[in-house]
Amino acid sequence: YHRRKNHRLAFGWHTRAVSVFVRAAAGYTADNDYKEFKAELERRNKDVRKKAAHFPADSEAHKLMMMNIVDIPSLERYKERHEFSLEREIIAHHELSRAFLAGYEAAVGRPWTQRENDRYFAALEGVPYRDFLNYATKLPGEHSQFSFFAHFARRMTEQSGQAFQLLWYIVFVVLFTIFLVSGRGLGETANMHVSLMELMETQQYKFPQVNKSDDQFIYVANSADWKGFMTDIILPTLYGTGVSVGAGTGQGPLPDLPTTAVGALRIRQVRTTDYDCRDDMTGLLDRDPAENSTTRAWYDTRIATFFPDQCPKSWSDSVFGDTSTFFGHGANATFQADDSIRQRVRDAWRFKGCADLGTSGSTGNDYYSFPCNGYALVIPLNVSEAEATADFNYIMNNNWLDENTVMLFVEVSYFHFAINAFARWKFQLYIDTSGGFEPFSQVANFVPWIGSEYSGTYVAFLVIYLINLFVQLCLFVWSMVVAFRANRAARMRPFRAFVSIFVYDVWIPINFVTFSIFIAVWVMRFTMMARSVDGMEIWDANRFVDEVDAQAGMYKNIDMLDAVTALVTYGRLVSFFNLIPSLGLLGRTIKIALPNMASLLFVFTMVFWCFVCIGHTIYGSVFWDFASVARTFASLSRVLLGDGLNYNELSALYPGYAGVYYALFVVICSFVIFNLIVAV
Repeated sequence: YHRRKNHRLAFGWHTRAVSVFVRAAAGYTADNDYKEFKAELERRNKDVRKKAAHFPADSEAHKLMMMNIVDIPSLERYKERHEFSLEREIIAHHELSRAFLAGYEAAVGRPWTQRENDRYFAALEGVPYRDFLNYATKLPGEHSQFSFFAHFARRMTEQSGQAFQLLWYIVFVVLFTIFLVSGRGLGETANMHVSLMELMETQQYKFPQVNKSDDQFIYVANSADWKGFMTDIILPTLYGTGVSVGAGTGQGPLPDLPTTAVGALRIRQVRTTDYDCRDDMTGLLDRDPAENSTTRAWYDTRIATFFPDQCPKSWSDSVFGDTSTFFGHGANATFQADDSIRQRVRDAWRFKGCADLGTSGSTGNDYYSFPCNGYALVIPLNVSEAEATADFNYIMNNNWLDENTVMLFVEVSYFHFAINAFARWKFQLYIDTSGGFEPFSQVANFVPWIGSEYSGTYVAFLVIYLINLFVQLCLFVWSMVVAFRANRAARMRPFRAFVSIFVYDVWIPINFVTFSIFIAVWVMRFTMMARSVDGMEIWDANRFVDEVDAQAGMYKNIDMLDAVTALVTYGRLVSFFNLIPSLGLLGRTIKIALPNMASLLFVFTMVFWCFVCIGHTIYGSVFWDFASVARTFASLSRVLLGDGLNYNELSALYPGYAGVYYALFVVICSFVIFNLIVAV
């Protein structure tokens, strides 16, 4: 016989013998007739000897067959010492299997590896050793409940490392969940946004609201509306008698006000390059504003920006931030501290034209002015409402807005007493090529470490996470060593044995990612702690608080990384599915279906992308939901989830085409491909 055939036959008899052994053991207890069970074993041994006689006595197959002979005298001695029951037979079978594997190594000359186990046992009759205890879940009668727990306990015994990891990991997941729930105010951003809007509405300046997507924005259609918005809402709110106006005034916030400003107000604009200037981003001449609408460079600067030789380095008493653009260019501009805002406006406005400004700064000067300037007005909080309004009206009356203005921003940093958090509120207006205004608003917020009521939770979780990190690293190193030794036992070279650990166990690189995220998050948290200020502290009232941007950005990144950590943390539980038979079966089923699911998902993605491109091409210039590829993708995804589009608007533009487009998308993507993925 061929060697492989002999192996298969021998292993088939081994597993068949195990089947008889287990079924016989399950049917007998100490009160049953042991003689009948012994007779069953003797008949099985006789049958094995009969089959083994077909092979030469010195052959490998004969040796393997004879290893399946049950030593009945040893079993009788075992019975005399222990009560004969199923749990005892589990132990007995474990010893029998160990003897079998040792006999295989002695007969064949090499150890029984996992690769051979998967290769041969999958094709054999009966039940392989690794699934031996699955019999317990199928046994009838009083043994069923006990057998399930025996199976689970046996799995934990065989994989004690994984079982310990699971128990520890469950504790950690519970603590991690408590941290996420108690240490996060998911409504903080919305609460601060609403509070500021409510504060504005107390000025009795009512704006109609326009719906864009699912958000609501204050309606500002032109420059006159925007000027009214500033003079009737923003400036009275920040500089009125009932609001704290910053350091040096002696005024405090009233108890009924939810917010107070903590830094200077900034009103700024983003501009295109003047069309008679050379665009320093491309080196090309811009010829007309309409052409600039697609290729223009947006310069985001301060009103303090002007020709460098008018701003010597010695005037460094008051620095008003950078003049960086969206493309990362820019520099700082300085002024004498006693210069009034109005004087600075005049000095800057004298160099409005590109011909006056020129295209380069003084040699050796660190300060640089763009040839085509944009402006921002920084109004300190320690001025009166009349002075702030006068400064704003001055720039507006001097044609601060012109044909090159493409965006307007109103930015204020404030402190929210209700939730003990800082925020920067930004109201922005996009001005299209036709002169129309489209408003947006956003809030960047963060809770200072020492100002947060959850700081104790953060510190406690840091200690817990450090303990978890140490335990996980120990288990991680231990599992790597075990896997490396197993690979070396399979005659792998050291380098291949090490690389195989990462290739065949996907959770090892995932652990690396988790540890890296942990380090990054807590480095940022310590940085925030070092930069934190007391909630009642008012930053420099003469400056716009740029530190809020850095802090809020770091806070946002921490939230995003915590979300990734939550995904990995809860997803890590999947690796323990093999400890429970039903979940292990589910995991293996999904694993088998993955190739087919990936193929269908690829087809689904291609078809879905086709509809995204078609929808954006046809409706992108008309409807908000199709205004960009990303919005089209999100809109069609909502259709798949049951949130339909406004079909009446689509059909009004292209009556016949809209029906075909919508029907094909719903039928092909929603009904067919999506359901095929679920079916597989």
